[in-house]
Amino acid sequence: MACDELEENLDNNQWDICYENALKLHEKINQENHLMSVFMNHQEIDLVSFEVYRLTQYAKEMEAGDFLASIHTIKHQVEKIMELQKINLENIF
Repeated sequence: MACDELEENLDNNQWDICYENALKLHEKINQENHLMSVFMNHQEIDLVSFEVYRLTQYAKEMEAGDFLASIHTIKHQVEKIMELQKINLENIF
């Protein structure tokens, strides 16, 4: 997953690569945003998109703590979206 790669870049103090990969993730999220919004609540997807945008700025400013917190927020939101996509009684009602 892209977030794992970003954490590895952070661990290796590779800020230029962190920034480039965060931009790539932002582009990917924006490209897939329209397709996912057909099936999901748009608000959930927007939260991921906004957080990825923050991630790019944290990488640019070399804010390690904020960068790592943002990665974990993105991971959590993506997991939440994946859970909402599963068909079960909780998601139906």
